Amino acid sequence: MSTSRPAGGNGVLFRRIAEVARSGRLDRDPEWHSLLALWQADRLDESRRQRLISKLRHLEVQEAFGRHPPFRKPQLQKKGILIGFDLDGDDQNLSFDFAVEGALFVGNSGSGKSSFLLLVSRSLAASGRKVWVSDLAKREARHWLPIFREVGSDLVVLRASDLKYNLLQATGDPHRHLAMAVDLLDRGLGLPPRSRAVIRGKCYEQYARFGIFDGQTEAWPTLFDVFEAIRVDHEMNFASRDALLGRLTPFLTALTPACGAYRYGWQSNDLAKWSIVFEMAGASEQVKHIVLESLLFSLFAHAVEQGTLNSTLRLAVAFEDGMRFFDAGHQPGSEIMPMEEAPGVVRSTGLGLIPIVQTTVGMSRRLLPNLATKVMFRLGSHDDYQRVGKDLGMDSEQRKWASLNLEPGLALVQASQGSWRHPALIRVPLVEHPASVDEAGVLASQRALD
Repeated sequence: MSTSRPAGGNGVLFRRIAEVARSGRLDRDPEWHSLLALWQADRLDESRRQRLISKLRHLEVQEAFGRHPPFRKPQLQKKGILIGFDLDGDDQNLSFDFAVEGALFVGNSGSGKSSFLLLVSRSLAASGRKVWVSDLAKREARHWLPIFREVGSDLVVLRASDLKYNLLQATGDPHRHLAMAVDLLDRGLGLPPRSRAVIRGKCYEQYARFGIFDGQTEAWPTLFDVFEAIRVDHEMNFASRDALLGRLTPFLTALTPACGAYRYGWQSNDLAKWSIVFEMAGASEQVKHIVLESLLFSLFAHAVEQGTLNSTLRLAVAFEDGMRFFDAGHQPGSEIMPMEEAPGVVRSTGLGLIPIVQTTVGMSRRLLPNLATKVMFRLGSHDDYQRVGKDLGMDSEQRKWASLNLEPGLALVQASQGSWRHPALIRVPLVEHPASVDEAGVLASQRALD
């Protein structure tokens, strides 16, 4: 609303009225808008002038005691994903395609991130879109099964031991895939430089032995074949051989042949047809990283190779405890894209990344610009309030209010789509789980993959 100064207006009063009008702090008050219109038209009588001054003073008192949040009334999407309600109880929505441009959910334990993720995931599933969620330490997301069923969508829960997985099975160009697999092994197992070259050579030998480079795609070598080839090669440098076997043994033991020895396993582009919870509790850290990242990179590479250009979201991939994946940085010489650059690279493919973290301290600053939608819950450190608050466009007063007043279920949102770029203060509703899901329910969910 215009705040042009009326003829004969008082300078101090003008500046105060203009500042409050620009900030939108009284947008929820219909009388304020009426008085403001009269003031702009220079038609305020003395009683209305005193009423306007009284409102300004009351606002100052409320702000001084932290009772009036210094945020404008949100004007997010009118339709889309219901993410909560503003302080007046009005619905606030995000576009269904918000994750195409990347999204970040940040908040400390118990702040409401998981409830928000469930709320968003349920809406995406109801619209026919798919969601992948990595549940790395808990077994909480399995209880979403009946909630997805209510909206007519299948949800598959896969424990690490349930996967039919082969790291060396390519979804496209075998040379590109093998380079990706070796890079993930190098990073995940911490291989010495000489060992990296050896394992690359052994993987190529197995591809040649199975006829992969000649077009054979019905059966693939596995890491167990590579392990055996290294074990029986007594002409290999002893130190390199010992280092490789010493790193591969615990990884393959944790992976188990029941999961990782399939000649033909599930492919990521096929799994993308379902909403999936990857329940990785109990798996080793190496298994979590290598398995999940390989599925993700295969999915990205397949979409890029196919030339898929889709401006609408088809699969959102949410990483609970996302710092495990996005704080390691990019190793020099690696042939796969840095994880922090992935959201920007794949945004045109209909895939969306949603890291979910407790803090942004240690997170790559190259990642944040590619996560256009940001949702901030209660945080645990001053640095986070300053860093995330600035990324949301909050001024110093707003950041101070957030640090003192955010509570579980209260969040600040900056949406990637639409004309409203101001931080939106919303209350997130709690979605109740109607029933718990036991192991039998988990196994029943997997029948869709048969």
